[in-house]
Parts: sequence; structure tokens; C-alpha cells
Amino acid sequence: MYMSPEQARGDALDARSEVFALGALLHELIALRRAFDAATVADVLDRVKRGDKVPLPEAAHAASSALTAIVDKATAPEVAERYASVRALAEDVETVLDGRTPVADHASLVTQVARFYVSHDPAIGRLRVIDIDMWAGGSWLVGAGLGVLAARYVALPWWPVVLAGVAVVLPPTLRRWRGRNRPAPDGDGA
Repeated sequence: MYMSPEQARGDALDARSEVFALGALLHELIALRRAFDAATVADVLDRVKRGDKVPLPEAAHAASSALTAIVDKATAPEVAERYASVRALAEDVETVLDGRTPVADHASLVTQVARFYVSHDPAIGRLRVIDIDMWAGGSWLVGAGLGVLAARYVALPWWPVVLAGVAVVLPPTLRRWRGRNRPAPDGDGA
């Protein structure tokens, strides 16, 4: 159940095979279900070889996209896409526990800053991520406004500065707004 694809194929093994096993175990801890589950051992080996793991539940993605990114990187079917060592995997897990963005998670700069401040300031920790996005967006707009003022005095056109401010603010805000307004999944909510 925790065997890496290269081990299932009989290929040469290295530390990244251990990373895969730990990633499969972490998957099971999060999903409460094995990453590669099937009726027979042959079916399990076939799923492992193909990298066809059981997807993590939507609740796990909502709870921690950073942690699911770690699981995905650790259980990547291709050896080169995994962590180079168990130490690198452990460092990314510790990074998430500290409230920072791990190497595996390709989060936006706003999300990385939000995670950092949420983990280091109790007052900000009570804010929702959308509040922090709006704060950052407001800061960008203020910066754009100051840019407009500066552009008037230096004889530069003002509209590229404002457009840049809006372009930076809009995508993360819309992404968060869409994520908050999704309908709840059917089921008992457990």
C-alpha cells in the first residue's frame, strides 16, 4: 500500500522511494483512507505503477491547500518530481506547521504574506484570508493613487500605474470570493 511506483516495477530505489511511502502515509492520515486502495494486491500494484491514487477529500483541500500540495509532491509518480530527501519533506511539513508556505505549494505572494502574518501575530490570526486580501488590495490601490500623483509631477501617464494596481488586486480577491461562495457539498458535513 505504501510502495513507490519504481519499487512496484522493480526499478532501482533511492531516498525518494521512502519519500513516496511517507507521502502515502500522510495521505492516509489526512483522508483516513489509503492512497492506493484496491480489492487485490495485483490491483494495488497496478494503481501504484500508474500513480492512480485516491484523491484527497475536498475538505482536506479547503482545510490546508499547503498540506495537500506536500502530499501531491511526495507521492508524485515520477521520481524527479518528488522531494529529494526525507529531510526536505520534513522541512516542508514543519514549514506548514509554522504557518508558512512550503516549497511544494506554489501560492501567490499575497497568500504567502497572509500565512506568515497569521502565524506570527495573534490579532491578524483572527482575520480571515479574504480580509487580508482586501487589506493588501487596498494597499495596492493606495500605492496606485500615489503613483498617479507622482506621475503627474514627473509627466508620466497615470493610467498604466492604476491598471497595474487593479491587475494585481483583482485576481486573488476574485479567487477568494469565488471560493467562499461555493455551495456546500452534499452529505453530513463530517
